[in-house]
Amino acid sequence: MSFPVKREWLISSQSDEIRDHYKFTSTTLGEGSYGFVKIATRITDSSKVAVKIIPKKKIKRPELLTREIEIMKTVDHPNIVKLFETFEDSRFIYLPMELCEGGELFDRIINEGHFSEKKASFTFLFMLSAVAYLHSRDIVHRDLKPENFLYETKDPDSKLKLIDFGLSKMTGKNKDLTTKTGTCYYVSPETLSGHYNEKCDEWSLGVILYMMLSGYPPFDGESDSEVLHSVRHNQLEFDGAVWDDVSPAAKDLITKLLDRNIETRITAQEALGHTWLLQNEECPYQPLSLDIHQLRSYRNSNKFKKTVLNYIATQCSPRELEGMIDVFRQLDTNHDGKLTLLELQNSILSSDVSIPELEELIISIDTDGSGTIDLTEFLAAMMDKRVYLSQEKLWNAFKRFDINGSGKITAHELREVMDQEHLIPNPEIWQEIVQEVDADGDEEISYDDFVKMMERTSSETAEVVRKSLTL
Repeated sequence: MSFPVKREWLISSQSDEIRDHYKFTSTTLGEGSYGFVKIATRITDSSKVAVKIIPKKKIKRPELLTREIEIMKTVDHPNIVKLFETFEDSRFIYLPMELCEGGELFDRIINEGHFSEKKASFTFLFMLSAVAYLHSRDIVHRDLKPENFLYETKDPDSKLKLIDFGLSKMTGKNKDLTTKTGTCYYVSPETLSGHYNEKCDEWSLGVILYMMLSGYPPFDGESDSEVLHSVRHNQLEFDGAVWDDVSPAAKDLITKLLDRNIETRITAQEALGHTWLLQNEECPYQPLSLDIHQLRSYRNSNKFKKTVLNYIATQCSPRELEGMIDVFRQLDTNHDGKLTLLELQNSILSSDVSIPELEELIISIDTDGSGTIDLTEFLAAMMDKRVYLSQEKLWNAFKRFDINGSGKITAHELREVMDQEHLIPNPEIWQEIVQEVDADGDEEISYDDFVKMMERTSSETAEVVRKSLTL
């Protein structure tokens, strides 16, 4: 039984009272024209989140907020902030997201004056990876700036997360954008002309890299109008003593990103392979060997259990899955935020795995049918039982599928979550899924049925364990 289950279908939009699910603190992380961001604690598991709170009376164009939420539900990358769910009441819309406690990239540039090349390349690699991933999905951010990259923690070597998709847009291949938008220091010259494409993001990245290495922007002025004039007309220069110690390779990458000809401007994916990043990359990680028994066990799980594991993965905090996220980054050798057959093949060193079986394993993990493995899919397949069998995780997952709150999951409710576009013509499939899990034959899935399904070990894995105990 194979059909795609898209990640965005698992991220719920609720009309419940958010304070029944989250306890707000008095801490406000930021305020803007959109509303404000508060720190809150999820009641069920005590994890801390950032909640973006948007007053409905401030929403001038509801379609823009709808688009922002749709994009955030879709994206799935280690360096892009995660949206957990949404809530709405009569006055506000609430977006609970990953909490990044390390502050803005902008503040670190200001505090340090400028970065060393090693630190700048380490930081810039995360940024490029996020943008290359967005562009591979035809998403243009349109507001890349140091304020929109947050550090996960206060650690000096913390990783970055890209935030704020309020100006982002999903667009088709080779389709020009026309809305003049962005922030003056980082906006591309073609955006100001009203005819541009996704490469406006590469220009913004070039400005940010220039600032990381020097401490000041490449195009400046005493007013916004002077800055925009500089963006349109001034030549890129590496003036000032700070540039004397910067390598030609770093200047070359900046020059390629700040190329005024969008036809020849380097793409984010191309920039990931630039000499400067390769020269400054950390020493290669030790070879990884994924647990093939874990992958086989996941493959042999039923469709509903795989979907539940994917849902739990969307709700876990980065700290709960930190080790596996690091493994994902190591496996992703081209840094595009997705795992391919070749990348996984290189990590599975076991001689008893054939290429056809590996392809079969990848298909079983690729729940959305994209042909590659995204972060959530990987985490779902490799997640430790100690994470997903916690009472809090299981109860939250059960409630996601028990839409009407009856305490039982019906075939209709499964379809409402797992097939929101009604791609499956045969309605009997949903009843078959229920029957696989339903222990007492009442044609519904109780919480006990649900827990037993999640605890169940595949017959293949059980056999492997039995043999290992008799050796």
